[in-house]
Amino acid sequence: MLTREAFLVGDMVDFLGRIKSATAPMRRSVAGILVPSQLSYSAQFEDRIALTRIMMEGIDRSAIRYLDIGAGDPVYLSNTYLFYRRGGCGVLVEPDARYANRIQAKRPRDVLVAAGVAFDERKSSEITLFTSPLFNTFSADHARTTLEQSTKWLPNQRQKIVKKLEVPLLPANEILHRHFSDGAPHFISIDAEGVDFEVLKSIDFTAFGPRILCIERQASIDAHLNVIGRDRYELIYQTRDNLMFARRGAAAS
Repeated sequence: MLTREAFLVGDMVDFLGRIKSATAPMRRSVAGILVPSQLSYSAQFEDRIALTRIMMEGIDRSAIRYLDIGAGDPVYLSNTYLFYRRGGCGVLVEPDARYANRIQAKRPRDVLVAAGVAFDERKSSEITLFTSPLFNTFSADHARTTLEQSTKWLPNQRQKIVKKLEVPLLPANEILHRHFSDGAPHFISIDAEGVDFEVLKSIDFTAFGPRILCIERQASIDAHLNVIGRDRYELIYQTRDNLMFARRGAAAS
């Protein structure tokens, strides 16, 4: 039987965990000021890991190209803004118009595709927009789960549905053919809130396999490797939310 002291310790651990999570962006910004080479914009340093791996291949930072599916905010929790800051450029796919002006202002070298990426045969789909665009989703199940889970969050973090919109969907390979016809992007990030694995399965990794892939975890590691090719890719990093894979032999381990 747990004692009252044990409950108090558990509450304190949970509280400290929430504080650490809430202050992560601020702590990363301070670290970037004190030690610029360590600056990261991703949630768990995914961008730093990807940049290091790509540069290990001798690729100049300013030559890095990327495809960011479900880009969201152009800076906050972005897996590709570090590349942009280092001189790279790419394509940001983001269907929420609330981000459009900020993307164009903060990242004028990048191409904005104001659509979603197809996850089945449909050419359009309804997207649920939440109070925080971080939780926008094409999945009705994912939307219901977000609403239910957010009732347990702090009052200022609880989510409401702002609206539902029908938005166009473009096949990933069509976007890749159009914008990366001269070669696959070095980095692909997939954050599609509930349909990530379906988007992954739609990509032709033989023609457009990136050196580094970062995807929000929606299936097992083995399932991802079965899609992208376990003979071509290996897992290099994982967090609670994301998986990162690198092309085998692309850089030293």
